[in-house]
Amino acid sequence: MKRYLKILLIIMTCFILGTGNVEAKSYINDLFQAGDNISVDKELNGTAFIAGNKVELNSKIDGIGFIAGNELNINYDQDYMFGAGATININNNIEKDVFLAGEKVNIKETANLNRDAYIFANTVNIEGSIERNVYVYSTTVNIKGTIKGNIVVSAMEVNIDENAKILGTLKYDENAVIEGIRE
Repeated sequence: MKRYLKILLIIMTCFILGTGNVEAKSYINDLFQAGDNISVDKELNGTAFIAGNKVELNSKIDGIGFIAGNELNINYDQDYMFGAGATININNNIEKDVFLAGEKVNIKETANLNRDAYIFANTVNIEGSIERNVYVYSTTVNIKGTIKGNIVVSAMEVNIDENAKILGTLKYDENAVIEGIRE
């Protein structure tokens, strides 16, 4: 009887330990992804580190998203975002702060950044809405959307579309070329 009990105990222990390892491995693989073309199509529960040539974020990261790649497409609402890439396209909402660095950053018309944005890029296009403050270090900044807080720009050229709305204060370098400011 003791022998059967020991065998049963060993089998149950192996089953429990084996199942736990499989779940942990899958969980870790989801939160740490790298490859040529990465598409995140299911919600990730935790802080995620994703790197690839082209990254498509089609689902929520329930935590902080650290995303890097040649082309980043943020197509689903996120909490916090740290992005680095040649081209970064924000197509949806970012609920908290966003930090972006790249060659070209596009805040699309469908995007809404609900808190502060820190952007470092050669070209920055803001077509969507930013609820609070924006800090931009760039060569060229194009503003077509709505900024409800202050915007601080360090750029050589700032272009403000006639439909743009800046409800806070616009601060820029004294030697910058400014186009589109209305009195």
